[in-house]
Amino acid sequence: LSWLALLACIFTLTPNEHLIYLHDSERELAKAAFCMLLVSVSILTLNLAIKGKPGCRISGVLVAAYTVKFISLSTNALLAFAPSLVMVDPITKSRVFFIRWCEWIPLSGFMTFLSEVLDLKKERGSL
Repeated sequence: LSWLALLACIFTLTPNEHLIYLHDSERELAKAAFCMLLVSVSILTLNLAIKGKPGCRISGVLVAAYTVKFISLSTNALLAFAPSLVMVDPITKSRVFFIRWCEWIPLSGFMTFLSEVLDLKKERGSL
């Protein structure tokens, strides 16, 4: 939800003349990342469809992984196929993609939580 709110702010508050398409090499990299994530999500979905049992419960960690992949997939699609806000950092002179920051801000805490949860031992009576 925060990812969508940040994207909405970027696209509504930024004047259209500041939204540009990425350079060819940057767009190709975003397209490649989009395709790889699309294959990954497709394989995971097919695996669940084939091996899953009707009415079985899906793990919360799996739902979280889907969420991370979907947000990353959508961000790469926006970078590859839509205009975005790009600024040049005055110190490093590198190009900064604001859509990428919209992805990283909510996912950094979420992925930290996921990595901590994966190390927990499942105990009887635990949440």
